[in-house]
Amino acid sequence: MRILHLFSNWKWTGPAEPAVNLAASLSDLGHEVELACGRTPRGNRSFLAERAREVGLEPLSGFRLRKHRSLVDDFRDVRTLRRKFREECPDILHVHLDNDHRIARRAMVGREAAPLLVRSVYAGDREELGALDVLAPSARMLLCVSSRVAEELPARCGVERERVLHLEGAVDLDRFSSDDDVPRLQDEPTVGVVARMQTHRRFELLLEAFRRVVERLPTARLHVIGRGTNQKTVAEEPARRLGIEDKVRFLGYVPGDEYVRALRRLRTLVYLVPGSDGSCRTVREALACGVPVVCSRRGILTELVREGETGFAVEEDPAELARALLRVLDDSLLQRRMSRAAAEDARKRFSLEEQARRVETIYKELLGNAAPKTAGGAAKARGR
Repeated sequence: MRILHLFSNWKWTGPAEPAVNLAASLSDLGHEVELACGRTPRGNRSFLAERAREVGLEPLSGFRLRKHRSLVDDFRDVRTLRRKFREECPDILHVHLDNDHRIARRAMVGREAAPLLVRSVYAGDREELGALDVLAPSARMLLCVSSRVAEELPARCGVERERVLHLEGAVDLDRFSSDDDVPRLQDEPTVGVVARMQTHRRFELLLEAFRRVVERLPTARLHVIGRGTNQKTVAEEPARRLGIEDKVRFLGYVPGDEYVRALRRLRTLVYLVPGSDGSCRTVREALACGVPVVCSRRGILTELVREGETGFAVEEDPAELARALLRVLDDSLLQRRMSRAAAEDARKRFSLEEQARRVETIYKELLGNAAPKTAGGAAKARGR
């Protein structure tokens, strides 16, 4: 099959990694896969393009693919995409964000030879659906990482239920694998949080809960992985006021393999508020590393964490959050049991290879059911 993925951003943010990983995994299965992403502004470094090249995908030139609407650039992208359809039409056009979906929809209007449009939906709850109310009907299939969103989307967006599927999110299990040799139980009992330091990420709740943890377990430590312009006001000053500044370590942005090692050393990860990636990929990565997760009940989190098995979902109350953290930090047998369960559950649910094979099957079924004049290159694909 000939597959084109569009991603309307140049930053390594939100669902960029899942989109690139899926495209690369489909390429590994032998398909002809191309990726077009946002043009990097002059003077900036595009980690997205760099990562794509690392996995064997050279981003297509000629596209601008802005994150937000742009009258001029979107028009140019529509024109570029239509030229692509004329010269070498893909069988599948897979879109990931609202603006690349808009561009794809406009490019396909009035085209007899056009690819089948598939949309990945990374929203963790219906409040994150953005422009899908308008865009969803143009997609032949919508792949939702959240089973709850997949259940609610047909009625919300006016599409047939058979055009919406739940597709579990995936991570690179070879990279984020559990390592039994990691001395997390011999080290200081460490809680971790991975989040940009923004006012809405509930750092005040986490820090107050951690203060209560320290009262019971003075050796506990909190590792904050991430950065943000609000670090001082959101985290550093509150930690000092609570008298726990010596217990909190700000690691900043942690790249590559260092990030994996940082996750593996945690006894538990706290995740309270989903960020720009509603699928909460960080939670999947932690579970794959064998790290139990204590989370809020927001969005997709209760779908990812198996209550009492791979972590705990709690109300956003400092006392309840502290109790859940102490249960994991102060009970080595429970921590070991949850760690094994987390890694095993991740292996069963979050495999990139299995995700790619399921998407491959979905593509083939769509192409097999497509009318000849709308299938684009489907006839050629089936003949190869």
